[in-house]
Amino acid sequence: MKILDDAQGTQINVDTMLFSTAGLLVVYSLWWLYFSDTTETVVNYQSPLKPIAFIYAHFPLSVGLVAFGVAAKKVFAEAAVNPDDYLKDEYRILYMVAVVMYLMAVALIDYGTEPDGETENFPRIGFRVLGAVLVLILGLAVTGATPTGFVSLIAVVMVAQVLFSIWGARDETAGTHGRGQHPGSDEAAALTDSSD
Repeated sequence: MKILDDAQGTQINVDTMLFSTAGLLVVYSLWWLYFSDTTETVVNYQSPLKPIAFIYAHFPLSVGLVAFGVAAKKVFAEAAVNPDDYLKDEYRILYMVAVVMYLMAVALIDYGTEPDGETENFPRIGFRVLGAVLVLILGLAVTGATPTGFVSLIAVVMVAQVLFSIWGARDETAGTHGRGQHPGSDEAAALTDSSD
């Protein structure tokens, strides 16, 4: 809401549209990674560490979201006022830390859950950690980027996370991994094949 308040009176041009598009891609990716990926999972009780990871990972997840909200507001203000200037270091670092915390928290949540029909979630966890490492590298190395440029780079990493989730869900729904595969889906597939 604060970003919308700050946006009042801002002139809409190509740069603000590009920044807004990249920013919304990051926001939608944050939403997708938590709410879309955890709907068909249950807490894994095979190890006492897994439920603890699931429960306590929600703290850094929440802190990451709050930090992201603050960072997004600051970066948007920079993009609106000085779109061609380099993004200030403190805003770049805050944005980076927020996204890294969020991705690591989601990796811990994935560790603590078990998709339907699966016992381990390691490819998904590994990809979340890889995304966090890439965001960390971008945040530390890309010091000469405009707000739009920096947020666009983060958006690429986050959209890759979502595409990995969609690709994994597609394969798993087809029965290769199990996430999203509902009980009786093999029987339904057999009935479909026999009716042909």
